[in-house]
Amino acid sequence: MHSIYTEKLTLRPYTMNDSEVAHSYISDYENTRFLLFTVENEDETRAFIKKTIEDYANDPQINYHYAIELSKAKKMIGGWVLHKDYWGQGLGTHIVQTLIKFGFSELNLRRIYATCDTGNIGSCRIMEKNGMRREGHFIRNRLCYGEWRDEFQYAILKDEWEKSKRLLQGYAQRDR
Repeated sequence: MHSIYTEKLTLRPYTMNDSEVAHSYISDYENTRFLLFTVENEDETRAFIKKTIEDYANDPQINYHYAIELSKAKKMIGGWVLHKDYWGQGLGTHIVQTLIKFGFSELNLRRIYATCDTGNIGSCRIMEKNGMRREGHFIRNRLCYGEWRDEFQYAILKDEWEKSKRLLQGYAQRDR
């Protein structure tokens, strides 16, 4: 698995050295209140990272887990869970944009989908800003912190993404 570099962020494979920083955000309820998993202690965080590293060896690779770093500062700020100190800065939108581009350009996927808790307005906005459409609303579909909650499913097709890229390039050329 290789790293993905953008001007703002580096998406890179986890290492066992990431466990302390990862634990600081995945053990924080405010960061994870909409997720399907909880982490109680540092041993569980290390086990998660160990499993993630093992997934990198699968051929073909099915699961892609990235640690997210600020490019210039080389500071880890999250993974799929972005540390709350970095919310509201457009980084989540940038991460999803980067992953969609990777999925379609590098992995040659036909379709990308994601799910989120219906109460997670931030995740809904991020997916919508990236051209993903809401395809489903599943009632009491996810068990989160002992409670059955509703879930949205969003998706985008490769041809839709390519069309939106062309439209955005057209707007950028007209703005000059």
